[in-house]
Amino acid sequence: ELAFLRANSLLFEESYEEAITAYEGALDEASLRVHAHHNRGVASTNLAFRLDQANPPQPYDQIFQTAIYDLTVATEATDKEIVALAYVNRGTARYLVEGDFDQARADCDEGIDQMPLHPLGHVCRAAIYYLLLLEQDPCHPLPNTTPARDDLIIAQRQNPKLAWIFFWRGYLTLMQSE
Repeated sequence: ELAFLRANSLLFEESYEEAITAYEGALDEASLRVHAHHNRGVASTNLAFRLDQANPPQPYDQIFQTAIYDLTVATEATDKEIVALAYVNRGTARYLVEGDFDQARADCDEGIDQMPLHPLGHVCRAAIYYLLLLEQDPCHPLPNTTPARDDLIIAQRQNPKLAWIFFWRGYLTLMQSE
C-alpha cells in the first residue's frame, strides 16, 4: 500500500518514470493490482506523450505499449468506475500519443457505455470530435460541432466545475465563429 501511495504522489508530481517504477511494488498486492495497472498506464501515457513531444533519441513506443497494456488490464476490474476510466484513459492515450482516432473513439464509447453519466467519457469523446474537425479541409464549410457540443453539455450537467469542459467548449465556439 505504501508503494501505491508513493507512486500516486510521484504521478501527481509529474515524475512519470519514477511513478512507473514505484507502481511495480503495488502490482503484487491483489487488492491494488487493477488500480496500480490503471495508474501506471496513466503515468506511461503521460511519459510517452512527453517523449513524443520532445522528439527524444529513445523511442516512446515501448512506454506507450506498456500504457495500453496496463489500461487494458484495468478494464477487467470489478468496479465499473475503474473500468470506465480505464477505457477513457486508453482512448485518450490513443488519440494523444498514437493519433488513432477510431480506436480512441471506440474506447471512449465503451467508457460511456460502462458509466453513461460519467463526465470524463463525454469530454474524451468531445476532444476526439474536436481534433478530427481540425484535420478537415480548411476550405470545408463550417464544420458540424454538434456531436462534440452535445457531449460537453452532458459532461457539464454531471460536473459543472470540470475545467476541460470549458476548454473544449471555448475551442468549439471559436471554430464556429471563424
